[in-house]
Amino acid sequence: MPETSRGASIFPLENNQWIVVLRGAHGDAPPRNIDGYSAFAKSLRTDSVYNAIKGAKRIGKIVRFNFPSSVRRRFERMGGCDGGTDRRFRRLLGGAKRIRTANLSLMHS
Repeated sequence: MPETSRGASIFPLENNQWIVVLRGAHGDAPPRNIDGYSAFAKSLRTDSVYNAIKGAKRIGKIVRFNFPSSVRRRFERMGGCDGGTDRRFRRLLGGAKRIRTANLSLMHS
């Protein structure tokens, strides 16, 4: 089990624009306001995302997406799979339970 339920990703778009995704699980949702969003980014294990967004110009609003639950698929109960395949499917699909993300579009200054 990870030490924290928080994570982040930054993806390039076009025209030197980026999208930042903050995520939390099990009730730990990223805030919708910019101050809370920045504080959430600053609280991550490393300060890479916070440093990337602190001087950037915001070009869009913060949008939140909720994934209320995940469904555990029982692939090991299907016929025709060897034991190694069963274990891989269980590991891949038995993970996240409740995830919330908040996306922010940025332009580098």
